[in-house]
Amino acid sequence: NPYGYANTVTSGVISAVGRDIQVTEGYWLRGLIQTDAPINPGNSGGPLLNVNGQLIGITTAIRAEAQNIGFAIPVDTLVDNLTHMLMPEKLRRVRLGLTMGPMQSQGQYTGLIVDSVSKGSPAEAKGLAPGDLITAIDGHKLRSTIDFYVRTMHKDVGEPIRVTYIRPKEAKPTSRVIDLTLLPRPLPDGRSLARSFFQMEVSELTAAVARRFDFQNPYPILIVTDVDAQGIAGQTGIQPGDLLLQVNDATVRNLEEFSLEMEKVTEGDTVEFRILRISIGLFGQIERRFIVRLPARALKPNGPPL
Repeated sequence: NPYGYANTVTSGVISAVGRDIQVTEGYWLRGLIQTDAPINPGNSGGPLLNVNGQLIGITTAIRAEAQNIGFAIPVDTLVDNLTHMLMPEKLRRVRLGLTMGPMQSQGQYTGLIVDSVSKGSPAEAKGLAPGDLITAIDGHKLRSTIDFYVRTMHKDVGEPIRVTYIRPKEAKPTSRVIDLTLLPRPLPDGRSLARSFFQMEVSELTAAVARRFDFQNPYPILIVTDVDAQGIAGQTGIQPGDLLLQVNDATVRNLEEFSLEMEKVTEGDTVEFRILRISIGLFGQIERRFIVRLPARALKPNGPPL
């Protein structure tokens, strides 16, 4: 607590629900709970409880120019987002291949419905299928989707995850047990993604590439080596010889860092490149930002060489 007051409780009433507030230009928080319980730097981000001590929200913002107008994210919204954030694939470069639905009951069994199973994943290899009901992980009965992901998120690659499940579609469902393991997820090919998404070639500035573009020495930096003049990058103004500094505010110094950023790009996204352009003319070097919007259409994972 910045004020030095530990274990502080404030009280108030729910003033309204479903409030929308604008945090910054173009950024809104929607569906919030409004409360007059005092919120300050000491308790912002803490739980909002009802009179029964049940969590109903997480305090997140106040109206600075007013008094006792605060806002909290509803617990349902929090659960939905946590479910997505706690997936092992979101936290580490691993693959399990399962997405989970809500808790359901099937006769004497209660568990999580399997929403989808990825092709070629450990889950598919062990025979899990959409519609299966997972009732326990490592012998612990499941209480929620978050419970499932919390129990799998700390597992090491290759460490067994004991899954107990039933198949409700069967005439007489019986409990089955399998061992799943997390597999390492390979790094995406950033060069191929740059080629297919933006029709440009990207390379690390090796000694050979540095000589090609008349740089004195190689640097730990990326360089655009070729651009299709009719492609997305070319139409935006990116040129061969441009040094690539950042992608969407993330510094990219090598192909690995670039690949991780390219993995996040999907159709319809807006991507910002920060470029350093070296010129022999009056200005010497110019730093520029190019904003590229991808079309909302299917993108091939690998494009042909330029």
